[in-house]
Amino acid sequence: MPDHKAITDAELHQIKGASGATVGQVPTSDGAGAAPFASIPNTNKTITSVDMGVNTLAEVALGCEFVAMAAGDVSSIRTILTGDSYNANTTFTVEINGTAVTDGGFIQPTGGTAGRRTSATPTAAKTVAAGDRIKVSGTTEGGWQTATNRTCTVFFLIEES
Repeated sequence: MPDHKAITDAELHQIKGASGATVGQVPTSDGAGAAPFASIPNTNKTITSVDMGVNTLAEVALGCEFVAMAAGDVSSIRTILTGDSYNANTTFTVEINGTAVTDGGFIQPTGGTAGRRTSATPTAAKTVAAGDRIKVSGTTEGGWQTATNRTCTVFFLIEES
């Protein structure tokens, strides 16, 4: 029998199991010595961030919008306060094309100082198509301290479909 490196193209054969594989499937190890064909899950992820300059009540209520650049599910929303502290709990909500993302809201609490982090894990109404409008807006409890450089940066992890 010749060495495999010496076999010509005409003598080569397909990988065992290739005739039963569908388009896009690849051989994967099953850990028991076999290599059945299977689809590889999509692992593409997009991280999008938006800076909300929120120095007045009107700016919080107005919110901030951006356009989704990829289709998929919003799997995580994380925030970081990058400026002066708030003097009232501020509840932020997230909407996709005007529909609230279930469990997608987050709170920046009273006295949150620069570096304060919060997160949310959406459970429903979280699917976006490329071009969809995503909006983050908020409401506050009680008073509001006018300040400069109060920014909440919001990061969206979108698992592409």
